[in-house]
Amino acid sequence: MPVPTSKDPHRNGSKNGAVTIADVLAVVSYIGTVQGGGQNANRVSYDSTKDGDWFNVAAGTFGTDGNTGTDDAVGRQYDRTPSRTSGEPWRSGPPNGAVSIQDALVALDQVGDACG
Repeated sequence: MPVPTSKDPHRNGSKNGAVTIADVLAVVSYIGTVQGGGQNANRVSYDSTKDGDWFNVAAGTFGTDGNTGTDDAVGRQYDRTPSRTSGEPWRSGPPNGAVSIQDALVALDQVGDACG
């Protein structure tokens, strides 16, 4: 996920392919954001399109598509559900439309994992 986070409308940082405590703190900054809602106390919004990213739920991948539709919601990058595969916490589930403490705990379970 992009680290560090920045108040809207400033872009968030970049992704590095590894899950660290910094990623967990990035999720924490989005706690309280919901799809269709406003900004939280950290002045970030789930629906912000400031990064222009999209999330492919089926493939579990992010990319840039050049549009600003609802699929571009920045909060989706910090929104995760627990793994449905026992013993594989790095396989977080798809976004559910809200970032809560559960999302931060899922990210915490993933610390030490890396892509590739």
